[in-house]
Amino acid sequence: MDTKTSPKSGEGVSNGYQNAEAAAQARAKFTAEYKTEAVRLCNDGTRSVAEVADALGIRTDQLYRWRRAMADHQRDAFPGSGKLQSRDEEVHHLRRDLKRVTRSVIS
Repeated sequence: MDTKTSPKSGEGVSNGYQNAEAAAQARAKFTAEYKTEAVRLCNDGTRSVAEVADALGIRTDQLYRWRRAMADHQRDAFPGSGKLQSRDEEVHHLRRDLKRVTRSVIS
């Protein structure tokens, strides 16, 4: 079989991943503490971002994103799944209040 041809429908590669392990690894979740420690390891000056990423088994671009998030938001850099950052929460409440007031004025 020619290796350059794509598999027939229902055969072989599923969702663009070569195997189940790659699919499971594609969306790994890391705790805020893990991300913070990874950034600290980069920022202490003893190892490069590439070295830290390689040692942790993560992609270099991911570690750069974590560093940027820490620089931009400090303690609120990694709010967790579904948790809004304080400014986003305030915007959410203001929009809800505006919607409520607008409805009461129209009625």
